[in-house]
Amino acid sequence: LPNEADLRQVIVFPKAEWERIQGSTREAAHIDEKKEQEEVHWDSKAAGKDPPNATVSLIQQKLQAKKLREEKEEEERKLLDLEEAQFQAAKRKEVIDRVKTYLGYQDDRMRQFHSALLLTKVLKERDAQVEFQKSRLVDSKKKDYEEGQRQFKEYILSEQEKAHQHYMNQQALRKDQLEQIKEREHQADLAKQENKREEEEIQRSIQLYQLEIQRKEEKKHEEKVERRRLYHEYVNDQKIIKAIEEQKQMEEDDRIKAHFKAKEIIANMRKKKEAEMRR
Repeated sequence: LPNEADLRQVIVFPKAEWERIQGSTREAAHIDEKKEQEEVHWDSKAAGKDPPNATVSLIQQKLQAKKLREEKEEEERKLLDLEEAQFQAAKRKEVIDRVKTYLGYQDDRMRQFHSALLLTKVLKERDAQVEFQKSRLVDSKKKDYEEGQRQFKEYILSEQEKAHQHYMNQQALRKDQLEQIKEREHQADLAKQENKREEEEIQRSIQLYQLEIQRKEEKKHEEKVERRRLYHEYVNDQKIIKAIEEQKQMEEDDRIKAHFKAKEIIANMRKKKEAEMRR
């Protein structure tokens, strides 16, 4: 307050009234702090559901809303101070009137002394009240701001940790999925190789079976050819045997004929000899 302040413009609060104002202010600050804690609590719960960017934006909106609310509360405090000032105006006027009445009984010198002393006390009390209220408001705003910044930083760190953990979980999940894919591909390759091996084995079995059938057919053919050969040999042998037998038979017939011919010749010779002897 300026040194030339008019005593009528100075507001002096009685102790009980000043304590009532302080209690009301503390209660309002406590309600605001509780409300802010609830908002932070719900924001923290919502942070687990919303994406990080959306949650950061929400926190920034909350901080902006908090700033606007603090400005509104400041205006309300000023209005409260004005109302309190108006409320105390009558009491102040009454006190000043009593002081003037009292000073009227003093001489000029004593009146000036008491007036200056009273003004000094009033100014000191008013300055103390104003400074205390200013410091309280500054400390409260600073505390609220620092608390908001601390909570915001904690939230950012928490979200960064969540994002990092989510990233690590996603990396682990992708690695596991990649390993599963590789394992499935490996199993698929093994299955393909097994199928190929089975197909090759089946083809080899078919080829062996066909080769065996072919060999059997060839063997049958060879046996048939051999039987024909043996048959022809047998037929030829029979023909030869028959020819030989026929030859032998012819020779035997010729021999018999020769024998009978010889016997006939001998008989004729014997007859001739006997005829000559009879002569």
